Order: sequence, then C-alpha cells, then structure tokens
Amino acid sequence: MALPLASRVPPPMNPSWPVVVVGAGVAGSFMAARLAHAGVGVLLVEKSLFPRPKVCGACLSGRALAVLDQSGIPAMAGLPKKLGMIPLDRFRLGTTAGEATVALGAGGALSRIAFDAALVQEARRSGATVWEGTEAVAVEDGDGFQRLRLQAPDGSRDVEARLVVIADGLGGKLSSRLLPGSVARDSRIGAGCVLGPDHAGSYAPGTIHMACGDGGYLGLVRQEDGSLDLAMAADRPAILAAGGPGPLAEQWLESCRWPVPFGLGRAAWRGTPPLTRRRVAGVPGIVAVGDAAGYLEPFTGEGMGWALEGAESLSRIILSEMSRGFPGAAHVRWAREHARVSRRRHAACRIMVGALRIRGLPALAVRLLRWFPGAAWPVTWLLDRQSVPRRLP
Repeated sequence: MALPLASRVPPPMNPSWPVVVVGAGVAGSFMAARLAHAGVGVLLVEKSLFPRPKVCGACLSGRALAVLDQSGIPAMAGLPKKLGMIPLDRFRLGTTAGEATVALGAGGALSRIAFDAALVQEARRSGATVWEGTEAVAVEDGDGFQRLRLQAPDGSRDVEARLVVIADGLGGKLSSRLLPGSVARDSRIGAGCVLGPDHAGSYAPGTIHMACGDGGYLGLVRQEDGSLDLAMAADRPAILAAGGPGPLAEQWLESCRWPVPFGLGRAAWRGTPPLTRRRVAGVPGIVAVGDAAGYLEPFTGEGMGWALEGAESLSRIILSEMSRGFPGAAHVRWAREHARVSRRRHAACRIMVGALRIRGLPALAVRLLRWFPGAAWPVTWLLDRQSVPRRLP
C-alpha cells in the first residue's frame, strides 16, 4: 500500500549522513537495507513515488534469491515467496523453426511493482531513512565529504555524505554526469508492457516464454497477480521499421506461430535507453552500483541477480572501509571487485546473447535441443545457479 504523500517527502532532518544512496531500485534499496541493518546511518532518495512500474523481465534467478536469503536480514529471506512469486519450472524458446522447452528449478517470476515497493519497505524497517519524490540533482566535492543538492516537492535542500552510492539505473542523470562511461555502438534498447490477467491468453504461469525474431527477442512471463509481463531487447532499426515495439512483438510472435495476446496492439509500452554500456565504478567519495555501474544486454533473470550481487559485494566493502574510518576510499576496492565480478558474470551471458544475434542460429538451437536436451545446460546454469559473492579480504 502506498504511503501518504506527506509521509514520503523530506522533513527537517540531520543534514549529514555517513551514506546517501541515490535511487531506490533493486540495488539501491537492497544496499540501503543492508547497510542500515548493520548500524550505518543511511539516507535513501528516490525521485519517483512507490509503487511505480519498471521495464523488466520480472524474473528472479537462483542467484538473486540466494543473495536475498543469505543477506543476514531475516525479513529478506524468502521475501519474493512471501510476495507471491511464481516458481519458474520451464524455459520455452520459440523460433521460425518451431520451439523447444527446457526444465528449470530455482528461479521465479515477480512483478517489479511488488518487489521494489517491498525492498523499500525493508530498507525503512532496517533503519534507513527514505525520501520518495526527491531527486538528487547535483553533487559537489567537499573537504572529506560530498554535498548533495536534493530537489523535493516542497523545495530544494542540501545534505552531506561521507559516501554517495549512485543507483539511478540505466541512463541515470547523476551517474552519467559524475562517472565517465560509454554505450556500445551496437547496443539494443529495451521496451516492455504489462497486460492484465484477462489478456494473458494461453501463456501459462511458471514458464519463461522467449520468442526470437529478426532484430531481437521478446520474453513473456505471468506475474503473481496473473498479469502478463512482456519485455524485449531489440535493434532500434527493427523497432522503427515495424512502427513501434508493439507491432514488432506481434511480428515475432506470429513468426514463432505463437498467439498474439489480446490487447497487445493497444498496450502502453515503456522504453529504456541503450542497454549495453560501461561506466567507471567509482571516484573518491562516490561509487555506482546496479545498472548505473554498467550493463550488458541480459539473459532472462540475470539483470536483478547482477544488481543484488553487486549491492551485496559493495555493502561488504563499505562496511569494511567504515570500520577503518575511511568510507570515502571504498571506490578503490569496489573498482577491482566490480571488474572481477563483471568479467565472470557477463562471460556466459555475452556468448549466448551474441548467439541470438546470428541469423538462423536460434532456429538451429531449437532443432538441437529437440534431439539433445542436455545441450541446454548453459541456459539452466544461468537461471538456476545459486551463488553469492565470495567473502572479501
């Protein structure tokens, strides 16, 4: 349930904080909860008001669930299940050559509206101060601290932080302004919409349905309320040629001989900036986490897993540095850890996403899976593995 607006805007409070987290998505809210639970004073600011929608495949991998379960915060353990997460037991791949189905075992489907709102509430319960409807518009370097200018409905105010964690997502204004980065030239863009339960048609719950077509792919999954989440990664020219993401989704579904959900043509689609990008993970006094720290066109279920794993790793680094009295130097260790984890976690995903771009290869994969189901192990490994970040020195 949404809080009254009066309870979500900044009251007069202490203007100095050990840590300010900018952005209350999966990574930002989890990190705020994690640090506050450990006794750190945390201010979490978010420009939107909850609940709010996000373009996302709505899939949580085994990795994501494991990070929540082993976070050390009792309420985080099993949180998606408490919210009604639908266990995912099948992955269905559709192409012009037909389809193939792969068994899964560890992940689940949960709407971002429910998940993000619950994470923000857990951050509050853990002791973090949360200001919704508040945008961080500027950060200036002070003498051993960072000064943030915050814009709220009732005006602007300044706060100070020993460390600023930027988790403002893909194309976030603050991360783009403060941390150098680049976008891949051939990056696809994301788009998504949600159809009501009455429009979900024959797309059964418990299955990730992925339709591959010229210029990208579309994932469909039933959410805990019965609605159908659709999320695509597509080449910009393909979207323009089709006349928008909706018509392109219809083309892909028809090429796979899958039914087009009722109402898809009238659905309100939301887009994302280009997906694949790199960014400097931090500078003195400022670090980035989640999509703000860089992003790779993900395979189903990996995006939120990456965000949670990164937030857990960075939380451990910050707590370690604060015990030494120098949280502003966390960017040095985080840069090393982020590079190491990114290389490892992106490798398999990069190979499979690259394979999906090769004309005819998805259809060949379907034929192969029909004859040799065991060839699907890279897919099941990505979606089912339950690992958490290693302990940091």
